[in-house]
Amino acid sequence: MPKLTNDWWKDLVYNNLFPLQRDQVDLKHITELKGLDLATLLRVFERNWFIIMSSWFVNNNVSSMKILMQKPYFQHK
Repeated sequence: MPKLTNDWWKDLVYNNLFPLQRDQVDLKHITELKGLDLATLLRVFERNWFIIMSSWFVNNNVSSMKILMQKPYFQHK
């Protein structure tokens, strides 16, 4: 996954949680996705869907273009 922000935990996870979810994260000192329960993970995914897909789509298209440009019919003679 490409780097989307300098402080991904705060920007993409913590700030997108419901207040009760934030309280649980603080209480349990959770700092990684693997510490979150399914409901919280789904919330993070749902709140970041556009960011994740946009980043994947752009990076995927760039990779596809690199591959296409390496094919003989795109190369200059």
